[in-house]
Amino acid sequence: MLANKTSEKVVLPLAVISYPKFIPNPPEMIAVMRAKYPKLTYPKFAPHFTFIFPQASLSEDVLVQHVRETAAGQSAIPFTIRCTLPMRETFSENIYLFLVPDEGFSAIVRLHDRLYSGALAGELRLDIPFIPHITVGYTPDVAYCKQAVETWNEQPFEIAGVLNTLDVLQVEGETGQTVARINLES
Repeated sequence: MLANKTSEKVVLPLAVISYPKFIPNPPEMIAVMRAKYPKLTYPKFAPHFTFIFPQASLSEDVLVQHVRETAAGQSAIPFTIRCTLPMRETFSENIYLFLVPDEGFSAIVRLHDRLYSGALAGELRLDIPFIPHITVGYTPDVAYCKQAVETWNEQPFEIAGVLNTLDVLQVEGETGQTVARINLES
């Protein structure tokens, strides 16, 4: 007699991100930065701001409902980026190159904090500071990352846009699939 094998459904982590609408159009600067520094590894996702880092404590339905309720009445968030910032990752030797907004910073932080309330309150990591950003790339080579940051910060640049949606993503490795999109108020 054969044993009856039951297959367990694999639960993939869920994240909440916002793909910016760049104004007037998607800046080529991010692609240029990535091409100029080929030793940087960069995310497989399109440029985005992360609000909820991948977690598996809430089901898809519960997380989507939480995001919908939390974002109800939330206005779209305009932002402007004029600098890069190096940031060491807590759990590896990688140094990240972040594009950090001058304008919109506090509105992004406030929405992030509201999203990490209620059902997600236990997931908030206070040992890792939240810095709103778009990741350009990362490398364990400190000098290489520092040189990239200095080069880009020496020249004036401006990347403007608006965050007008929140995407709940099912994350699998280096890729993700949007399972719900929540619109912010225009």
